[in-house]
Amino acid sequence: METKVLLFCGDRLHLIAGEGTPYFNYSVEVLKAKPLHVNLLHSVSESDINKLNAAGDVVLADSGRGYAYKAKIASMSGEDIELSLLGRHEDREFFRVDTVVSMGYEIVRKAPGQIEKKVEDNSSFDKLKSMDGEGDDQQIMAQLMYKMYDEVRKLREQVQKETRFDTSILSQRVVSLSGSGIRFTSSIEVDKGDILRLSIMLPGRDRPLIFTAKVIRVEVEMGGVGKTNLSVACRYKEISESCKESLVRFVFQTQREMLRRR
Repeated sequence: METKVLLFCGDRLHLIAGEGTPYFNYSVEVLKAKPLHVNLLHSVSESDINKLNAAGDVVLADSGRGYAYKAKIASMSGEDIELSLLGRHEDREFFRVDTVVSMGYEIVRKAPGQIEKKVEDNSSFDKLKSMDGEGDDQQIMAQLMYKMYDEVRKLREQVQKETRFDTSILSQRVVSLSGSGIRFTSSIEVDKGDILRLSIMLPGRDRPLIFTAKVIRVEVEMGGVGKTNLSVACRYKEISESCKESLVRFVFQTQREMLRRR
């Protein structure tokens, strides 16, 4: 027997991987309440579709009302998903809120393979530096090309270093925050698998919460003219219970305040 719940067409929910399932978190909208059909609100890749098809139990979280349900995916047709609800889910970590907090972040460990990739890219230019052309003109051209690249590389490294330092300073940022993870926009290059150190100052606290998180998804976002930002989704990695409890409490307090304003 399906769990009886008050869900209406147009409700915005989060469809989240259940225990023992590869992580995913998709925004969905209710198309039909009985039987329950939801629609994915953004395009997904073939690997995402395969992940959903292979999923066991999932969690359908209603952050606005502050509760969630266990469910199974009954069927999928494109971005239309039919769900069979199994019961209430009491884990508060799944609830999420979009808000503004003072936050800083920095990369403390790159994902395996990313460093090797950069070394390999630079080696091709090192060959250019040592290239011994057959004629003087070729040799001069090779030297000029290397010098130009070297200057560009130094300038880029300087800009990246300054930008990376700026991101570690606490500043107001729009984030999507939950008890299990965070999503925010990054101005520096971040890769899936990177480990970040996050500092978040919540209202009413005299010191920031500091913990590490693993990047699980990176999506490109268009910024202003000529700018491209990255939407970075992270799952908490090394975080104390008191720190996680403070984040969960803040999520629920923010949700209640939003509901009171409606």
